[in-house]
Amino acid sequence: MTHRRRIMVQGLLLSSMWLGQADNTRLASGLNDEGLELLDQGRLVEATYKFRKAVEADPQNGAALNNLGAALRKQKDYEGAVRVLEQAAKLRPNDAPIYVNLGLAMHGLHRSAEAVEALRKASSLEPGNAAVHRDLGILLTEADDPHGALKELKTASDLDSADAVTHEALGSTYLKVYDFPAAERELRRALDLDPQSGESHRDLGIALRNQGKLDSAIGEFRRAVALMPRDPAVHLLLGQALNKSGEHNEGSLELRAAQDMSQRERDTAVAKQLTITGTELLRAGHIPEAAAKLGESTRLNPNDAAAQYNYGLALLIQNRLEEAIDRLRTSLRLNPEDASVYYALGQALLAEGQPRDAVGPLREALRLSPDDARAHNVLAVALAETKDFHSASLELENAVKLEPHNSSFRSNLSCVQQRLEACRLIP
Repeated sequence: MTHRRRIMVQGLLLSSMWLGQADNTRLASGLNDEGLELLDQGRLVEATYKFRKAVEADPQNGAALNNLGAALRKQKDYEGAVRVLEQAAKLRPNDAPIYVNLGLAMHGLHRSAEAVEALRKASSLEPGNAAVHRDLGILLTEADDPHGALKELKTASDLDSADAVTHEALGSTYLKVYDFPAAERELRRALDLDPQSGESHRDLGIALRNQGKLDSAIGEFRRAVALMPRDPAVHLLLGQALNKSGEHNEGSLELRAAQDMSQRERDTAVAKQLTITGTELLRAGHIPEAAAKLGESTRLNPNDAAAQYNYGLALLIQNRLEEAIDRLRTSLRLNPEDASVYYALGQALLAEGQPRDAVGPLREALRLSPDDARAHNVLAVALAETKDFHSASLELENAVKLEPHNSSFRSNLSCVQQRLEACRLIP
């Protein structure tokens, strides 16, 4: 769908200024504000951690719940986002930003009717908010209600006539009701505001083609291809238009490009299912079978960070350490903000007999997830093996503080304090 990637990418956040400042909310307020600052810096994982801590400090903090939900949604954890946003909505039933974020999270889960309902609620609370009307209109277009969509999008345009996405959405929706002159008008306005919108060039090409303006349509399709070179749909549209105009050689090249890209998309879909199956097998302890599924998934789609990580875990469990390290590093190149991958890489390097190399990834894991007692423990083991007993002792003290009843952590602390004399550390 034209606007799926454009819809309210940021969501709406709530600052601590909304919170009461009684003693029992002050800590949560501070953590919430720290999370917002981290989001401004693009440090999404660390911001999520701060919002979680804010909610732990004050479970009745609607602002922190909203912000946690928005952060989870940006990480595509739509189910987790819906859970916390529903809690936020119960606490603060008259806050439009919460319903906007809830609607967008439900949109991510393809729960279209509930997403529309949430955005309608947000619109009723803030009827003058153009962005809410716009996003509601886009959802209604996706839900195959173009007439309802046009009503919301026109309201959005009346409230903010300078928003390119609104005009793009109007043009796309007019295409659905076969009003091609109106679509052309809105899409030209969208391109006046945002000339780099590949979607607007593509849809304008469709509007022009359907009015018999083939040469102009080809020009728009060419611009769309230049802006969205990996989109098979625009190559297909350009190829079909070129063939119709008699330019068969170039048309054939575009159609072949569209076919090749579509095959890659099909491979990606197959890889996704293999990743799901492989991950389930991994959780069930069927390690060789999991490794086979995940290995095939990464072959079909080498750019899936989660598949690379889970394949790395399967290899690590099988003690195929060099292969595991390679996969885990690949996962981090694709997604450098995942604490779990840094932790697993640290474990793999330590098992491979490279404790100095393990220290860096384990410190990164703790930067992203400071309360991970396991990471403190494994980092301590790595530090102890490099003879940095003082730092190892500090890490183990942190681990014991986080999990005071963990006998392995206590044993490791005692062992480090003895400088590894007649004892063995447990990673």
